[in-house]
Amino acid sequence: TLLISSSGVFLPLEVALNQVWGVVKNRSYLMNQVISLGLAMLIGLLAMLSVALTAAQVHLLAMIFFGHVNNVVFHFLANSMFRISAVFLAMIAFFLIYWILPNRKLPARAVLPTAVVMGLLWALAKMLYEALLPWLDFRGVYGPFSIAVGLMIWAFLTGLMMLAGAHFSAGRHALRVARDA
Repeated sequence: TLLISSSGVFLPLEVALNQVWGVVKNRSYLMNQVISLGLAMLIGLLAMLSVALTAAQVHLLAMIFFGHVNNVVFHFLANSMFRISAVFLAMIAFFLIYWILPNRKLPARAVLPTAVVMGLLWALAKMLYEALLPWLDFRGVYGPFSIAVGLMIWAFLTGLMMLAGAHFSAGRHALRVARDA
């Protein structure tokens, strides 16, 4: 149920990306569900792969430290590897969404640079958002719904970043096509 409902996020995103890329015809409902479900599963698998790789890296790091894992250096290196893994996952997720979701065949080179930049910017924005959360006082304003509100605001900000990246990517691609013609 969670997988199918999470795939519903991609329908309005497809419509927005289609407008950015000048696509006039959206996919059929059934095809949209198939693409959305596939993207949700693919991104979920990438997240699980990221967790597995991070766990393997932490295990390897613990072996390098001969089991002495209760120190600042170990925690710094383990946290750094986790954050780096998350950045790569964000880049791949942005790439897959930019490349697969629009109802148009796009060359990978049209979206890859933007996906890399947006993945980095998203990671920086996430760190800033995490740093600002204590001062936003969602718990005082929204009570038991504070976590849901915080996640919805972060999802909204992520969507804005994704659409800004798509506009940038489409603009760059249009300039490249016009220059090559």
